[in-house]
Amino acid sequence: MPGGPIRPQHDPGTVGLGHATPSCPPSVCLLTNTAARHFGLGVIVVDGWILTNPSFSGYAAIQAYLPARGLAISVSVTKGPESPEGNSAQTIAERISAVLAPGQALSMP
Repeated sequence: MPGGPIRPQHDPGTVGLGHATPSCPPSVCLLTNTAARHFGLGVIVVDGWILTNPSFSGYAAIQAYLPARGLAISVSVTKGPESPEGNSAQTIAERISAVLAPGQALSMP
């Protein structure tokens, strides 16, 4: 398979999708997929990072891989009544990536 076995996972076949439509208002369809930031097959591609960031039922995590540097980061957290909104694991991973991959830190919109 050209591009190796993970190519289908990060192929930018969804570029251009994701904009608001009559059945998907701007408050729901927030981001249009671009070559730099798009959904692959079960993963998200963000500026060279391949990742997934689940968050549900008191659990949040992120698994991110930067092929250009052979760098993988995985963070899992649990949420409690005083936890901040959003995926705290993502914030932690972004801070770790800034140290381990200067100039190519993970940054989610």
